[in-house]
Amino acid sequence: MKVRSTFFTISTLLACVVDARADELSDIFKKVGEYAAAENYPKAIEELSWANKELEKRHFAKIEKLLPEQLAGFQGQPVEAQSAVGITSIERSYTKGSEQVRLSLAGGSGSGPLAGFAALGRMAGMMGTQPGVDTFR
Repeated sequence: MKVRSTFFTISTLLACVVDARADELSDIFKKVGEYAAAENYPKAIEELSWANKELEKRHFAKIEKLLPEQLAGFQGQPVEAQSAVGITSIERSYTKGSEQVRLSLAGGSGSGPLAGFAALGRMAGMMGTQPGVDTFR
């Protein structure tokens, strides 16, 4: 009976954490809408920056699952993840005794092999813009 009670408590707490994370992102976008409606664009942009950081954090947490804790008896080290110009890479080292293996995965946005070049062009274009100047996708 105690095991069931503990399991129920843990399950409930985990469900609350997931709901809280979803609500957190919804709250951020709600604030963006409120600030934009009030024409407080600097605050809306700041909130969008927080949303971007939260989404990146969730994305990396999801792709980290592609690299298991253990692999063929090798113990995984912490995952290293990077993202730049439309390309995301994750890497994990595995050790067993004196042997070491490094597993790396890299991928893009699914826009084809030239997506990285397009992202470079967008980045270069954004570097030369001033606030209030229109940019395009």
